[in-house]
Amino acid sequence: MVTSTRPNPEYEAFVAAKAAYKSALEGCLAARADGLDASRPLTCSISEAAECDGVAACSDVTLEQIDLPALWRVDFAAKQLSSQDGQRTSPIAALETLDGALILQGHQNGRGWTLVVERAAGHLSASAADAEGAFVLAGSCTAA
Repeated sequence: MVTSTRPNPEYEAFVAAKAAYKSALEGCLAARADGLDASRPLTCSISEAAECDGVAACSDVTLEQIDLPALWRVDFAAKQLSSQDGQRTSPIAALETLDGALILQGHQNGRGWTLVVERAAGHLSASAADAEGAFVLAGSCTAA
């Protein structure tokens, strides 16, 4: 068997790409293992919504139909939930950090709301309710 001592640019490019991929993957896994917590603000995006009436009959709605912005910021230090443009705000009255989730609650203008954020992947489930019905929301959050 004959081996060459000359460099093979294609093989070297493959090895470099493989090393870069491995490094990026390890970084993602480390970040995911740490999970989301209340030490940094979150940016949350709402992607699905349903409106439920007073007898729990629900139907899918668009964010435009219920006049709800898609992007929100959770500022733990200021204890405030706000739309990305800052036009809508609500104080965070309670925060609980569990192993698997962050649970936030608040109330304002006759409505109560709850956000549950899965710490590992950032999945968001939320609701806002008043005496007439509720909105159920789904989306995702990332560290800001």
